[in-house]
Amino acid sequence: FKGNESLIKSTVYLSIDLKGKISNIFAEGDNKIFNEEAIRALTIANEGKAWKPATEGGNPVKTAYKLPLTMQFEGPAAKK
Repeated sequence: FKGNESLIKSTVYLSIDLKGKISNIFAEGDNKIFNEEAIRALTIANEGKAWKPATEGGNPVKTAYKLPLTMQFEGPAAKK
């Protein structure tokens, strides 16, 4: 990042399977670098980890999850 971006937004989408493993991670937003970093960070943070899957009728179900992210830069470079 250059630091003059001011406000950056991205939405990360992922799937959580019946065992709580994440897959199908992708991001949408205007800043390609922020999207790629969001995917990279989420992937690294979840290595070897499992989420508690959603349930329906007491049984685990596959779920799609939407995670909105925002980063705001402050300082002289961001005010240009």
